[in-house]
Amino acid sequence: MAASKAFKEALSLYLTDGSAKGRARSSLSIAELALRRTDYNGAYKAYKEALPLFRTTGNVLGEANCIFGLGKIALRRMDNKGAYKAFKKALPLFRSSGGRRGEADCILCLGQIALRRRDHEAARKAYEDALSIFRTAGDARGEAECIFSLGQIAFRSGAHEEARAACEEALSLYRLSGTVDGEANCIFSLGQIAFRSGAHEEAR
Repeated sequence: MAASKAFKEALSLYLTDGSAKGRARSSLSIAELALRRTDYNGAYKAYKEALPLFRTTGNVLGEANCIFGLGKIALRRMDNKGAYKAFKKALPLFRSSGGRRGEADCILCLGQIALRRRDHEAARKAYEDALSIFRTAGDARGEAECIFSLGQIAFRSGAHEEARAACEEALSLYRLSGTVDGEANCIFSLGQIAFRSGAHEEAR
């Protein structure tokens, strides 16, 4: 709440002095906080306010972050078509501005859409491409997301040992990055694998 209040106060001051750069940064911060709180309407509004300001000031990375955020909202609302369009639009902007982590995030999300569509080959390629970038950037959480997702493909394909190995590797990376929800997802998936393999006590 304190962060949100500070960003809104800053936005009000930037509106007074006419600073488009400041307004853009404040609106983007408000949008990202709203997205974390699953306030999708608030996040959408703030991203939409920030986007033209970043374009006006020539901030390509800021523009990419706004479009990516709109894609995340669409993805969480199960609007695969809208999400796909946003991520494909943000991807070249991240690449041209040197936003490697943003590039990897876009590719990861495109993989998630492919997985929803049961296009396992496209999903696998996306996860592997994103994984390479996350590793180069030293992003343990992003690396974990990719490995966990590759494990999900293996699980759906009946390759339980491959899925188990992926979940265990992802679990250690989630713990390293302090990502509790990712850690929980891995443990739950390990339970599913054990159950499918007939190891009921292990699953319990």
